[in-house]
Amino acid sequence: IAAYAYDNGLKPFENQGTLLKEFSTRLQVDIWYKVTLIFEETKTIYQLFDNNEQLLETQEISHRQCKDFKLGMMQDLYFGGQCPAPQAVSVCYDKA
Repeated sequence: IAAYAYDNGLKPFENQGTLLKEFSTRLQVDIWYKVTLIFEETKTIYQLFDNNEQLLETQEISHRQCKDFKLGMMQDLYFGGQCPAPQAVSVCYDKA
């Protein structure tokens, strides 16, 4: 999986390492994971937890300062590409 963000017209796939950061943790099929996004004024923190609530990995993307960051568009998880997922992906959303 990867964390990504668009920032001031810049595209994440053209800015790997800054706006697109790949997690080193590889997900296993038929295992539940929790992904948490923490939105802050100058960055977004992406956290990956296992099904026992143990933090596996964190990625952080810095972006331009934006005092109205909570008013922006929120996008759902995106599997990527034009091809179907190689297996079923179930997602539950919980807005804290």
